Amino acid sequence: MAKLFTLIFFISLYVPALAEIKPNENIQQIINAESADSQVMKLNAFFIQHFGSIRKKCESNLTVVIEERAKKIMTKRANGEGLEEHANKLLNISPVLARSGCMVKFRVEMEKILHGTFVKTEESKIFKQIINHKFNNTEKNTLKQTLLLAHDIWIVQNIKSINKNIAKERNTKFNNLIEGLMGFYINIPDLGCSQKKDGENFSCT
Repeated sequence: MAKLFTLIFFISLYVPALAEIKPNENIQQIINAESADSQVMKLNAFFIQHFGSIRKKCESNLTVVIEERAKKIMTKRANGEGLEEHANKLLNISPVLARSGCMVKFRVEMEKILHGTFVKTEESKIFKQIINHKFNNTEKNTLKQTLLLAHDIWIVQNIKSINKNIAKERNTKFNNLIEGLMGFYINIPDLGCSQKKDGENFSCT
């Protein structure tokens, strides 16, 4: 049986390619009347406008998860070469991973509100629908609770499924969204993330 990826497993696999992260083709499909950069920046601003403090808590919680994952990798370094470097890269990029992970949770939950689906809607359409949405109190409260939900629990509830085909589809789209958004956060300083002078560590404001 193929192993189902989770957010943490994806993070551990993706780190070796960090130096080459770019906005991928899946997210580039949001280009329509505006550039992909512009739409991602609008979605980011919309998220901050309505859930600024919650976003910070979500990112803080996910950063802790990432750091714990890095520590586990470090404890296994005796079993193979390169694990210490792998863990350090994970820590270096953790602010961007946390920001991307929380944005993806928000985008997924918004599609569920708007369409009752998980990741079926084309990016250009869903991005525009999200930034034009008017929240009611129930929706806002639901999103706040979801964004603060432990990430492993959220993964189980939203990625895993009895139907392995659906699980695979959801997992693939989820990972593509994280990969693509990481590219935007790394390459567009106006989104709040930048590489420090040491050329290795990232920070997000």
